[in-house]
Amino acid sequence: MIKAPQAFLFAPFFFALVIWGCWQQQEQPTGGTIDTETDSQTDTGSESDTASDSDSESDTDTGTGYLPENAGKLVAIWGSSSTDIWAGGYDGTLLHGDGTNWELTVAPSPMCIHDIHGRSWDDVYTTSGTVYGSAGYAIMRFNGDAWANATDEGSTTCFSTAVWENSSDDVYAILNDTSLFVGLSPLLLHFDGSDWTSAHFEALAGYYDGYFYSMTGAPGGNLFVVGDEKTAKFDGTAWQYHSLPLNCFLLDVWAHADNDAFAVGQNGVILHHSGLGWSHMTSPVTVSLHGIYGLSSDSVFAVGLDKILHYDGAAWSEMIIPTVENLQLMDVWGSSSTDVYAVGGFGAEGEFGYQAAMILHYDGVEWSVSDELNSE
Repeated sequence: MIKAPQAFLFAPFFFALVIWGCWQQQEQPTGGTIDTETDSQTDTGSESDTASDSDSESDTDTGTGYLPENAGKLVAIWGSSSTDIWAGGYDGTLLHGDGTNWELTVAPSPMCIHDIHGRSWDDVYTTSGTVYGSAGYAIMRFNGDAWANATDEGSTTCFSTAVWENSSDDVYAILNDTSLFVGLSPLLLHFDGSDWTSAHFEALAGYYDGYFYSMTGAPGGNLFVVGDEKTAKFDGTAWQYHSLPLNCFLLDVWAHADNDAFAVGQNGVILHHSGLGWSHMTSPVTVSLHGIYGLSSDSVFAVGLDKILHYDGAAWSEMIIPTVENLQLMDVWGSSSTDVYAVGGFGAEGEFGYQAAMILHYDGVEWSVSDELNSE
């Protein structure tokens, strides 16, 4: 376990290893071995409401109907419905899925896409960034026709890790400053429909010099952010830091309600927020968990490396997935209990951990490699 003083020194280097490869233009590795045979699973989730399907189309490449060879490792996924899904990752890789095919979309930034969120098919944001001042950060928006920069050119000492859109005039993004290794508070950006403003978290909620990696909103109006050994919560009026039951790096968070949120992180850590504070949950794995998403309070998925976990309202369990060479899963999203996606990378790792894109799909019975990956 990393104690607090060591963690603050370690945090920039830890995150550098995770995202530095995003801006390095590496030769695309050849795919690894995929064994698509899995044992059957029973339905582990419940249906959730989804947005209406999209009839729009974005500017894309040739639209081959399968995952293109030059698609890099994916680290983020979000959709407005089962037929409108966005996935992004290394080197500005940005894919759009319609529930059947994936198409490579031309993104306005070559930087790694760290997060995707929106409120409808024609209003979607992404955050992109590098580390150590190579190219700064970018916040992009899709208006139903094309992607464009939502802000002016970003600082070359910041990278953006998370975005959340409550409405067209209430959008949040997180920036982490790398100009100094310690002593800097992350920046919170807010868009009110006209202008972006920024403030350090230390001014919003008190001293904090670590990084924040993820952010999510709850239907009740609260906003949760997680990072290096701390979490913060916005109740619509003020920010407050919350102490954790153990020292850990938290990498992702998802909230079902103001009093029902889940966070995951290093060493298989899973925490739950009940409205009164965070508590430690029993995890069946010890690998780092990078992504979490839920369909309801009793159907939550978490992913990390070659593991996918499911929470049924009582306990977490490991799910059976296809055998894929050097699989590294980074994020998860679903529209219903029979339509869940996990994204990441696979195959031989190049310099800085560069891999080819991988998408797994859960149909309510079993996980499988997306058919498009095996198309010719």
